Amino acid sequence: MSAALNVSIPEPPPQRGGRAITILVVRDIANKGWDDNVVRDLINDFADRDDMGFAKHHQNLETNDGRFTEKDAYEELLDAAQYYRKMIEESVGDKVTFAMLMYHEVLNLVHGARVEFNQTTSKEHVDALNWESGGRREEK
Repeated sequence: MSAALNVSIPEPPPQRGGRAITILVVRDIANKGWDDNVVRDLINDFADRDDMGFAKHHQNLETNDGRFTEKDAYEELLDAAQYYRKMIEESVGDKVTFAMLMYHEVLNLVHGARVEFNQTTSKEHVDALNWESGGRREEK
């Protein structure tokens, strides 16, 4: 039986946690050995997103911030799948090919994340998280 993850219940605001995440991601990107121009762009993009997150939440993304990280990541993947599908519908030519490739890659990630969630998360854990987030678990 799969765990009932209620993705419609918002997570609580983040609390001061532990390690800053963006610097870890930037370090990982720098160590990939990718083209320098793309690496610079990625680092700037992550820094900009980090600044936006700080403006919204008054802190950067950190470990141990009181949120259900696996749920947050899964929800972001759901959004990415929808945006790439939208891009398929709105694009022409090579952009359609790119969007289809990315869409199917994201769908694979979504599927894998949900399989992992179902295998490793207990019903009781999800119930507690959904309750703490201000909602309730609903049977389907």
